[in-house]
Amino acid sequence: MNGEHAGDMPSAGLERTTVANAIQDWYQLDDYLAHRMPDPHARGRLDRAKAVLAIHGDDKYCAGLVHFALFERLHCLRGMENTFCDLRANEAEVSRLLEALRDYFIELIREWGQTNVAAIS
Repeated sequence: MNGEHAGDMPSAGLERTTVANAIQDWYQLDDYLAHRMPDPHARGRLDRAKAVLAIHGDDKYCAGLVHFALFERLHCLRGMENTFCDLRANEAEVSRLLEALRDYFIELIREWGQTNVAAIS
């Protein structure tokens, strides 16, 4: 995910702010899940982390970071106001999306587990 499909993002600055949500209407959900949902096993996903781990080896306590997960990702994909409304009005769609996000993060944690991190946070 790492910003790649969370919406259009400006490239300047230290932080990113979503300027367009990837799933602006629920009719886009199937397309997002089928074609735009990131692959946790994508080649190169953890290359930068692996390079840092190679430098520090066993000399440092290094933790893999899995952040900005379920609720945060949901409101990036749908927008905050939509998310709050969706929790009541579109429960089935929210459930499908959250299940896909859950599965993504489980697989990402498995990817981290293949490295020599001391912990996953």
